[in-house]
Amino acid sequence: MNKLGKFLIIFFSLIASILAYILFEEYCFFREQSDKMIELKVQYKDYLRAFKNILEDYDRVKERLKELEESKQKTADGLESLKVEQPLPPSNQELSSKPDELVQHIVQPTKQVKKKVSSQNSVSSIGRFLRGKRHVANRDALFSWPIDTSKFWISSLFGPRRLKNKKWGFHRGVDMSAMRGTPVLAAASGTIVEAGWAKGFGKTIVVAHNQKYKTRYAHLDKILVRKGQVVKRGTCIGKVGDTGFVVKSGQDASHLHFEVSVDGKKVNPLYLLV
Repeated sequence: MNKLGKFLIIFFSLIASILAYILFEEYCFFREQSDKMIELKVQYKDYLRAFKNILEDYDRVKERLKELEESKQKTADGLESLKVEQPLPPSNQELSSKPDELVQHIVQPTKQVKKKVSSQNSVSSIGRFLRGKRHVANRDALFSWPIDTSKFWISSLFGPRRLKNKKWGFHRGVDMSAMRGTPVLAAASGTIVEAGWAKGFGKTIVVAHNQKYKTRYAHLDKILVRKGQVVKRGTCIGKVGDTGFVVKSGQDASHLHFEVSVDGKKVNPLYLLV
């Protein structure tokens, strides 16, 4: 093979290598863009779910306002029904000349009020109406607050929130900021199905209350129960801490991350807490 043939072989091999490299770079670029598109698609679905939850919350608030307006009207109607039309008081001369009518004038309005209250029971009926209309998202499950309500403040709600990297994420629980070591209580009776370290959550406990409901208690400082243990509502199962992935804006970031799952789906705990 002459020199020209060898040169052409080397030349075309070089061209083929360059084209292969360019094609590989293009493939890597489009692969990266495809991964980003998938990530954006997942975030878009999260935003849609968040927006749907906001609309559901709006509908619940709207319904609650309607119920309050109805109860207000019923209260006004009940108080109106208690009013008694009293006759004009007789003159002094009439009172002195007809003592029996004086007694009747005093006693009769009292009897009318008792009769109306007895027949309609307005006040107690209004009270029962207000208590019966208390809105709860799912009436088949009610949970107690996992921390004494006088010992914490809610630092992050369920729903969309901006992350440390300025991107938007979705918070699937409620954060309750409290002093390190504050007792954490079981929100309802159940069985411990997780008790240990979990990625991101740190020291965490999961309680299965039945086949439908589970609660998670994360970022604990101490775990006081073991897997398989049966606990009752209000049992102290751990202590508030800041283990796991916690964004610290000060010296102490201790808080409880509390989640409620219904058939495996995270829901807003505030609708189920009493």
